[in-house]
Amino acid sequence: MYRKALYHLVILTVLTVGIFTTGCKKDPKPAPEPAPPVVVTAADLSKDTLYYLFKDEYLFSDLIPAYDVLKPRTFANNDSLFAKLTRFATAPKDRYSFIDKGGVVASQIGQGVSQGDFGIEIFYPNSANLSDLRVKSVTKGSPAYTLGIHKGWQITSINGNSSIAYDGSDVGGNSVNINRVVTAVYYSSSTAFIFKKPDGTSVTKTIAAATYSIDPVTFDSVYTFGARKVGYLVFSSFIDISKIKTKLDTKFANFATQGVTDLVIDLRYNGGGSVGTAEYMSNLIAPNTVGTDSTKTMYTYDFNSLVKSGTYSALTKGYKLLPPDQAYSYADLFDSFNYYKTTNFKKKGTVNVQNVVFIVTKSTASASELLINNLKPYMNVTLIGKTTYGKPVGFIGIPVGGYDMYAISFRTINANGQADYYNGMIPAVDLYEDYTHDFGQLDEVYLNQALIQLGVKSLPILKAQSASIGTLDNGKLDKSFKGMIDYRIKKIK
Repeated sequence: MYRKALYHLVILTVLTVGIFTTGCKKDPKPAPEPAPPVVVTAADLSKDTLYYLFKDEYLFSDLIPAYDVLKPRTFANNDSLFAKLTRFATAPKDRYSFIDKGGVVASQIGQGVSQGDFGIEIFYPNSANLSDLRVKSVTKGSPAYTLGIHKGWQITSINGNSSIAYDGSDVGGNSVNINRVVTAVYYSSSTAFIFKKPDGTSVTKTIAAATYSIDPVTFDSVYTFGARKVGYLVFSSFIDISKIKTKLDTKFANFATQGVTDLVIDLRYNGGGSVGTAEYMSNLIAPNTVGTDSTKTMYTYDFNSLVKSGTYSALTKGYKLLPPDQAYSYADLFDSFNYYKTTNFKKKGTVNVQNVVFIVTKSTASASELLINNLKPYMNVTLIGKTTYGKPVGFIGIPVGGYDMYAISFRTINANGQADYYNGMIPAVDLYEDYTHDFGQLDEVYLNQALIQLGVKSLPILKAQSASIGTLDNGKLDKSFKGMIDYRIKKIK
């Protein structure tokens, strides 16, 4: 009886405790939802690739924030990410890096082919006359060249509209005219012009855009002044040496045959191009004293610390090149940069002069400046014109996201340690150009001054417009490529 009562008490106690506990316990919290899986899109991976390849190759890599700080995937697209990356190196160190979406650079510089343009550049040379619109340059081989259009011709009407006076914001205008002019000249398939030639006559020409092979030797001649013979060469762009070597060899062989004693190289509108071509021209122009045994330094490359040490991100080490080099990684490619670290002179041709005058302007950039800097330690180099653009750095193009990325990859240093001319090379004679004259005329002010600098005293010293009158250019008019690209870096370890 006692055991049965105790048993009932235990059961009752357990039930009571159980009921009490159940009645007092709060509703349990629902289990947390599992975190959604992280979705990595193709766009995210493309941004990662852009970031790491950029940082590992970029000359100013030490200025780029770490991945977790910058958070590349938070950017809207590759364009906005690239723009941000290039802003950490403040001007003038990087006002050059860009992404080429149309393969324009590879076509124009690498292949020597210009696709779908007129082959002319225009500008307003005289701030005292806003209606004076001129042909700045004509690319040899282009539709404009074929039609016989020349540098210095004045444009008085475009598509029947004579309202072409400069009205940029820098003179308080609304840019209606300048925008219409730029569209008609640079972004149209066909445009009708009325030109006024130097003799005062007018001619109507309709130019149709076309694809054409670029001939960068715009003009060449030999001038004789007693015992002095001056070779003059106008060179418009440094297209890849494979496309221009034969012509350059022919022109310099002619200089040698005629016994030139001095050279004038006109780079006034040359924005640069292939490093290999600048190197080849350096060997053509340099005196025999540089030798053919490759013992005298022409220039050296300087890369970032990552390239120098071979220390790269895991992505760069694992990311493969495109066919036919897909067996190699981008780390292999970046390592190969050092193969071309130092380039030495190896004299080409038989032209042997001690004096060279370069005609330069603010459009003279990159590979043009490299050519000048290469020769300074070995011969008498004189500059006349205007201060150059200032670009002592260059690109090694990298394909990213279906486009070509041109991030500053290297800087160049000549045999005397001269580099970092970011503010341009200052000419010995600083004067404005006379845009009414064509190349090769002895009364064209830049050629005239070059000959004076060489000691040709039979010519009168000419001057163009006064220094108080400047060229009008708000950035919309100058469409020439300004860069220095090394296409030779293909050697993989």
